Amino acid sequence: MGLKIDCKRGEDSWVARLIPQVVNHKKGYYEVCIIGRGSEFRGVIGVSSHGRYLCIPHWGIGCELAAFTDIFWNSERLSQYVSEVDATTLAQGIAHLEEL
Repeated sequence: MGLKIDCKRGEDSWVARLIPQVVNHKKGYYEVCIIGRGSEFRGVIGVSSHGRYLCIPHWGIGCELAAFTDIFWNSERLSQYVSEVDATTLAQGIAHLEEL
């Protein structure tokens, strides 16, 4: 179920899933679930007049994003809130949003 994503950080690799909950291209947001390495993130990823953003209320995460495909910058930004593995999982999931 959902989109399978191959994640890699250094020598470590794992499989994650990007599961759409609500996709509303016209309104500029995606409500998704990203699962990988035992962590599950449910949140909203979108575009506003001020740029791209991510909000995951249950994890206390709310931050701006670079281009959705900028895995390096987004994972660096997200690693302020979660482990490097989880940040990579999230950044990889975000990078594949357009495939939904």
